[in-house]
Amino acid sequence: MLNRISVWVGALALAVVLVAPVAAEEIDAPTVVYFYREGCPECAIIGEVLTELAEEYPHVVVARHDAGTDAGAELQVRLGTGHGVLATNTPQAFVGHTVISGGNRAAELRLREAFEACAAKGCPSPMPAAGEDAPAFNWQWFAIAATVSLLFLVLAVIGPK
Repeated sequence: MLNRISVWVGALALAVVLVAPVAAEEIDAPTVVYFYREGCPECAIIGEVLTELAEEYPHVVVARHDAGTDAGAELQVRLGTGHGVLATNTPQAFVGHTVISGGNRAAELRLREAFEACAAKGCPSPMPAAGEDAPAFNWQWFAIAATVSLLFLVLAVIGPK
C-alpha cells in the first residue's frame, strides 16, 4: 500500500516539475511589451491604440516601459538584441515574437493585426529573449515540487519492502 502511495506522490511531483516553468511563464510574463518616451507624439498615438486594444482584449497582458529611463532603455536594447532588431527607437512594441516600430498608420495597423492575432490564438511572451531578468520560472512551484519529491524519496526508502 505504501509503495503505491509513493508511486503516486512521485508521479505528482514529476508532473509539477515539468509543468511549473510553463505555467509560470504563461502567468507572469507579458504578451505585449511596449516602449515609449515621455513627450513623444507618435508614442501617445500608439499608446492610445494599445489602451483601446487592452480594454477590448483584457486577457492579453501589456507591459509599458519608458525608454527614457535607464531601466527601460536597457530592457528595450536586450529585447531588441534577443529578437535581432535595432531597439533604440520609440514607439516600439514586441507582440509575441513580432516587433513593430514607429508611430505611423502602417505601424498602427501592424500592431492591431498582431495584437488581435495574439488575442485570438495566443502567443508567447517576448520576455525570454531579454535574457536573465525575464520572468520565466516560478521558484515557489519549484520549492513545492522539491518538497513533494523529498517526501517521495523518504517514503520509498523507509517504506516496507
